[in-house]
Amino acid sequence: MNIAGWINEKQKSGLITVEERTDCYRSNQVICDFADALFPHLPKTKSRNNQTTGHDGVFKIKNHEVQDYFKKHKPIVLRYDRKTDTMNLPAINIGMTKGRTYERVLIFPTKKMKDYLQTNNLSQAGDLAKLYVAVTRAKHSVCFVID
Repeated sequence: MNIAGWINEKQKSGLITVEERTDCYRSNQVICDFADALFPHLPKTKSRNNQTTGHDGVFKIKNHEVQDYFKKHKPIVLRYDRKTDTMNLPAINIGMTKGRTYERVLIFPTKKMKDYLQTNNLSQAGDLAKLYVAVTRAKHSVCFVID
């Protein structure tokens, strides 16, 4: 999690040169803004994905809406680990998705992630890196199941 500090040290000592690239070609701007809020000390991202589909951005749904949402939008279902109840939907662990791109993701968040979604308090979010990875897999929409 402190990779930025390590990089800054190496740059100050002249061992490396850092060239920041803040363009995102995967996710739309709403998704980029959500992801950027998880690491507010880092440069903001500019989306270069200008596609619109009619269902774009970050959403929250309740358990009783999951099956209809899944049928309508056909997202990839992401979970923290296999202990997560995904309501019998096929799911992938967040850690296995790094580097992948999906049109849409439906995330079954941890309790701490749900706390963050309610409060926007980063100290309550739990594993920020996994939340970031989950959100930034999507091109068009991210949806959280919040009970």
